[in-house]
Amino acid sequence: MATPPVEQALVDSLPSAYRKQLTAVYTVDKSRHPAAFIVLQDRQSLFVKQLSAHSVEADVLARLNRYRRGSCLSNRLLPQLLYADSTLLITSKIAGRHFGKSELLNHLPAFARCLHLIHKADIELAGIPLLALPSMQTLTFPLSETAQQRLARAVAEITAGQGYTGLLHGDLTRYNLFQLLPEAGAQTDAGFAFIDWEFAQVGDCRWDLATLAVEFKLARAEFRDLCAAYQSASGIADPRFFEIAEAWAWVYAIVSLDWAYQNKQPYGRYLSYIKANEALLSRTASA
Repeated sequence: MATPPVEQALVDSLPSAYRKQLTAVYTVDKSRHPAAFIVLQDRQSLFVKQLSAHSVEADVLARLNRYRRGSCLSNRLLPQLLYADSTLLITSKIAGRHFGKSELLNHLPAFARCLHLIHKADIELAGIPLLALPSMQTLTFPLSETAQQRLARAVAEITAGQGYTGLLHGDLTRYNLFQLLPEAGAQTDAGFAFIDWEFAQVGDCRWDLATLAVEFKLARAEFRDLCAAYQSASGIADPRFFEIAEAWAWVYAIVSLDWAYQNKQPYGRYLSYIKANEALLSRTASA
């Protein structure tokens, strides 16, 4: 049986030490770039991914891996970087499962603690892209006048508010999050892990919270609970924390909608969020 082209390309790009030990390859369908799990002769399973041009993923993982050795970061909070060059990444495989909204809401304190550990990681941030606010001039999707006005107000609220800068994952969709399987003999919750650091940035931690609100379709009260759990984990007592987080959620939805629109990807989730909030704005204005 012929090897699928994607798998063959990944195999051909592997360093010889890995190719010699290779016993199986399994393509990962949900990845933006060619990716696969490989199994070696010692039964070790690893993750392999082709990197896009100018990707910061390998560099960020390398920095986090070095920092983790002398910090409180769990060994399982993110993948272990095993090999990287300008086009290829090889990491450990995360032993866990993707989770949905109910699992997130049922473990908010634990998840918030894990996310805060990422945000406060004391690594060199130079060279990691900075999170930027959008402008109407850079957007291509035909937004309604209401959406444009809300975006302008959100940007103004964020700019005027206090920021909480740290390392952002930048892309917390459910496919990039794992609930870990408990280790043998573990007496506590399994915990969480974060994969796919392609969109790592430096900026306000509420960008990652906003991502979760939109991607997991959190109701306003649920989003408030997430922000409260994060504030508890981080010690942030800012009374406007949630208000600015909502502004970031609006920005995230519009930026993601525009990116998906330009790249011919599904954008219904983001459009639904915007329309629902437009309706809320209309009801508030008429009250």
